[in-house]
Amino acid sequence: MIRAQKLLIDLSEEEKVDRYLASDYTGDYTKLDYGDIVEKDPMKDIKAYLDTKPNIKGVHVLIGVFVETFLDLMGTWDSNTRTIRYWGTGTERRDLMSYRKAAQYVAAVVLDPNAIGILKFLGDRKDIVEIAGDLEAVYKFKPALENYGSLEELYLRRSQKEGFEAAVA
Repeated sequence: MIRAQKLLIDLSEEEKVDRYLASDYTGDYTKLDYGDIVEKDPMKDIKAYLDTKPNIKGVHVLIGVFVETFLDLMGTWDSNTRTIRYWGTGTERRDLMSYRKAAQYVAAVVLDPNAIGILKFLGDRKDIVEIAGDLEAVYKFKPALENYGSLEELYLRRSQKEGFEAAVA
C-alpha cells in the first residue's frame, strides 16, 4: 500500500496536480507514535512523504471511525443476540461518522481548491453506554453489554498478536 501511494503521489506531482487526497478516513493518527496502533503507521508514512513534496499538498480527511465499521466489522454489535461488546469501561468516547456523511464531506473537500492539510470532521461523539441507550430509545429493547476486558488487557493482547484480529479475537 505504501509503495503504491508514493507512486501515485509522484505521478500526481509529475502531472502538476497541486493536491493529493490521502485515503485516511480515521481518527487523528498524527498524535500517535509509530507502533501505538500499527494499522495507522502507513498513514503516518504517507503524510510524512507528502510533507517532503514542495509542489503537491496533502489533504487528510479525519473522521474518527465509521460507525458502520465500528458496529459491524469491528464486532461491537451482534444483532442476533442484541449484544454490544467492548473493551474498557464503556465510557470511552469515540468520534463516529457514517459512510454517507463522510462521503458528503469528502466531496466538499474535493471541490474546494483551498482545502489542504489535516481536515477534521465529526459526525458524533459517543461512548458504548450512550450507544446502548440510543438503541433502547429507538428500538425499544435494552441491548446486553459484554465487556471483553480493560484497555490495558487490550493493549497487552494487541502487543502479543499482530493486526486487527488481535483486538477482536
